[in-house]
Amino acid sequence: MAGPVVLGWLARAASPALALALVVTAHVAQAAPPRADPAFTFDVQGPCPDAATVRRAVQAVAAAARQRFDLRVRATSVGARLELRSTPRGEGAPGKLELTRHLRSHDCSALASAVALIVQARLMALGVLPPLPEPLHSAPVRPVEAVRPAE
Repeated sequence: MAGPVVLGWLARAASPALALALVVTAHVAQAAPPRADPAFTFDVQGPCPDAATVRRAVQAVAAAARQRFDLRVRATSVGARLELRSTPRGEGAPGKLELTRHLRSHDCSALASAVALIVQARLMALGVLPPLPEPLHSAPVRPVEAVRPAE
């Protein structure tokens, strides 16, 4: 696991969205207690994204969840469709549909990453994942002014 110095450097060097994903993933991975039972069941059908890629992308989020969920991902002609259901403790009962999203991309890795971020955001909204930590520091926001190039 990368330390705060490495993550801080990556956050400054990367785009804001990638920096948020790095910090969120690192926080969830550190906060994940070991589980005896699997928090997620995965049902991934189709070549893009494949089951192994989705499982790797969602692994840290799934390990930190304080409730059981079923994640279903189906490849479509333009990307993927994801469904997240909460799983009741009784076997065989259908779970409550928590989220459905249609994703458009032909980049399999990007689809798997998007699934992980969408699932993580929904689980945080449901309160089954710990909240994000406070930022280490907050830089003052300076206004940006557009300037015409000199002619």
